[in-house]
Amino acid sequence: MSALFADVGKLLLRILVAGLMLFHGVDKVVHGPGEVAGDLTSHGLPAFLASGLYVGEILAPVLILAGAWTRLAALVYAGSVAFATLLVHGMDFAHLKPTGAWAAELWVFYIVSPLVVALLGPGRYAGNVVFLGFAIAAVPGLSIGRSGAALGAFALGAAIGGGLTARMGSGPRQRWTSLAFSIEAALLLVAAAVAAGDGNDPMGDPARLYGVIALTGLAMGVRNAAVRKLAERDLTTTVLTLTITGLAADSSLAGGANTGWTRRVASVVLMFAGAAAGALLLRYSVALPIAVAGVISGLCAVGARLAGSGSAVT
Repeated sequence: MSALFADVGKLLLRILVAGLMLFHGVDKVVHGPGEVAGDLTSHGLPAFLASGLYVGEILAPVLILAGAWTRLAALVYAGSVAFATLLVHGMDFAHLKPTGAWAAELWVFYIVSPLVVALLGPGRYAGNVVFLGFAIAAVPGLSIGRSGAALGAFALGAAIGGGLTARMGSGPRQRWTSLAFSIEAALLLVAAAVAAGDGNDPMGDPARLYGVIALTGLAMGVRNAAVRKLAERDLTTTVLTLTITGLAADSSLAGGANTGWTRRVASVVLMFAGAAAGALLLRYSVALPIAVAGVISGLCAVGARLAGSGSAVT
């Protein structure tokens, strides 16, 4: 029982530490790290260092939540906070608040709590998606590290896509839809190039393999965020559960009027066709289906751009 309580405690600590920081990370995506960049330049440091906040405030917390590379992610998290704190709030360590509290208590919490996570590790409850669960169960061919990296990259891509749509959502939706497709296409084509490499299977090269995972995860995250913002009925992202549910629940067998059945059936058929085509192309190389997907995304970007101005998404 004590081991169970310890693992539950580690899970709650990970959720607390990572969840609180993600609020800061999402804000950086939406509004940009301009304030931090200004602080850097005022101290004679290059402004581009501010981009490192996306690693410390988004990628590291997501990995901590997923329980993937938890100790390393926690150390990156703590280092990022320590650097930012000393840069902006360094004087707080020498002062007390009017209430008598230490002025640096919040910053100390953000620095020490991830160090505690790094010391304790993720615990048994490290993985909240299916593949992570399979990997933990030692299913052959699955890896906690690879699954966690995919989850982290996807979450980061979704945050970037969400920030993109938030900034451009008041304009014609064809414009930001085209941009989202263009970003996805570029990421997928780069992933295909990385996968192709020297012609060998990337499974034997960890650096290339994680590069492909990160790039495709980012691409899918950006795309899903854009699709979510579009809010088109029955427009699927990566799963068909709701589409099939709607198809069955609104069917004549359930007393419905078969509303939108052609579009729903088309979504299912196209998803199946894409999966089948990808499986066939995968027989030749890992890079080929990724490259084809990138080209299709590029064509979608061009089509959305040519569609002209549309109404803003509300």
